Amino acid sequence: MITQKASLYKGKGEYPVLGERPIPSPSEEQVQVKVLSAGVNPLDWKRIEYDFVVNPIWPQILGCDVAGEVSALGSKVENFKVGDRVLFQASSEDRNQAAFQQYAVQNHDLISKIPNHISDDRAATIPLAGFTALVGLFHYTGLGLHPPRELQVRSRPRPPNTTSILIIGGASNVGQFAIQYAKMVGFEKIITTASRENHELVTKLGATHVIDRHTCDLAEQIKEISGEDLRYAFDTISNDETYTTALRALADRHPVYFACVLPVPEDMSRFPKKADGSEWKAVFASPQQWRELGVQFYKVIGTWLETNQIKTPESVVMPGGLDAVNEALKMVKEGKVSAKKLVIKPWAS
Repeated sequence: MITQKASLYKGKGEYPVLGERPIPSPSEEQVQVKVLSAGVNPLDWKRIEYDFVVNPIWPQILGCDVAGEVSALGSKVENFKVGDRVLFQASSEDRNQAAFQQYAVQNHDLISKIPNHISDDRAATIPLAGFTALVGLFHYTGLGLHPPRELQVRSRPRPPNTTSILIIGGASNVGQFAIQYAKMVGFEKIITTASRENHELVTKLGATHVIDRHTCDLAEQIKEISGEDLRYAFDTISNDETYTTALRALADRHPVYFACVLPVPEDMSRFPKKADGSEWKAVFASPQQWRELGVQFYKVIGTWLETNQIKTPESVVMPGGLDAVNEALKMVKEGKVSAKKLVIKPWAS
């Protein structure tokens, strides 16, 4: 049995240890990928500390964002060849897809080729954040906005004269994609919050109004910009403080639509009440679960990147390869990374 190096998550609440496991072989409709860059996300440390266990088979492998090189093909795969540079999002339910190992597999229709001008490290910033923002804005489990013309998604008509959207946390990886998607579908006012040092970044991505997230009267400043026009908000940070800000800022006299990236609080009485018909939804961004949208995303994301319609977040490589996974998880948990994504290089030492 041929083995590979992997960061092994051996039990609930335990941080991973470096070890070995078998190299996964692709099924007839899968592609095997040599993982050259693996993105680190908040979801990774939350799976450990919140006992978020999807697959009870141990050891598990963490990591959702994979960028690398095709190393083997299933017998029915015709749209890739060995040596192609590709990216994909791993399923939390299948450790053979996970990023923090040297080889992984994925279904051929949930993979995209990486354009030549984008490095593996920058490609590893895309899968989870890019798809989360897509679900948050355009899927019916999020805001349900009418999507870009390349996508066929069930959506709701936008209320007449609604030209504004609020994106909380515009410099987060998810926020950066959300701003660009909002620009693609024609919002005239793209309002976001960010630290002062990230104002230039989010403005270049398409935000029309940027408010310092440390401002004490955030909601009031947002209302001054949008008034009763603001019906949509997407919270990429998702805590009690950001929920309160978004709900206060949204229109008072009309139904509003609010999406966040963590489960909706059970006790909603402590938050501002909105008009009847309003919706508050939590986004779960799995291309395996929302397969129809996932397949479409991986068909178009390469073109969007190639034509510079979408720009990736910056990446920061952690030295030390898979040995650096725990340090990277700690840095993300403690908020020591802003507007960038940490990347692990599984073949580095």
